[in-house]
Amino acid sequence: MQVQQAAENIILEKYGLAAVVIDQNMHILYFLGQTDPYIEPATGSASLNLLKMVHPELIIELRTLVHQAIKDNNSVRKEGLRMRHHGGYKI
Repeated sequence: MQVQQAAENIILEKYGLAAVVIDQNMHILYFLGQTDPYIEPATGSASLNLLKMVHPELIIELRTLVHQAIKDNNSVRKEGLRMRHHGGYKI
């Protein structure tokens, strides 16, 4: 339980209220905070694959960021991405 709390504290400090922890295959291991509208279950067979759950407008940028994080063995963050949400845009 101490490891989980430490991970949550680090994520909240660095990234804010919504985050996921993934493995190198982009499978979600842990959800933190309100990840909707960015990530939601896809129709069909259950999957925790991040690219199957992420909002379609974020897939290309997200894939690039994850590969960069793996290559550099470091965390990444991208701000200012826009996506459609309820007839408008969300940043």
